[in-house]
Amino acid sequence: TGSKSELKFEPLPKDDPKQRCPDITRARNWLGWEPRVPLNVGLAKTVEYYQQLLAQQTTPVGGRKVLVDKRDLPPT
Repeated sequence: TGSKSELKFEPLPKDDPKQRCPDITRARNWLGWEPRVPLNVGLAKTVEYYQQLLAQQTTPVGGRKVLVDKRDLPPT
């Protein structure tokens, strides 16, 4: 991406699962909740949202938008 950010890799905690497997059973049983957006649609909308933020050169931080350093943006 051309980012100047420093990456820092840390070992995973011993109890950290290697793969997540979200389970909505409790929400379904206790709240009667069911997802209304299919996973592929939700992911596509999420990607589109962040692409729009990059295009605007802003990013959400703590409920507000801040300018992004142009050096961290992908080339256009």
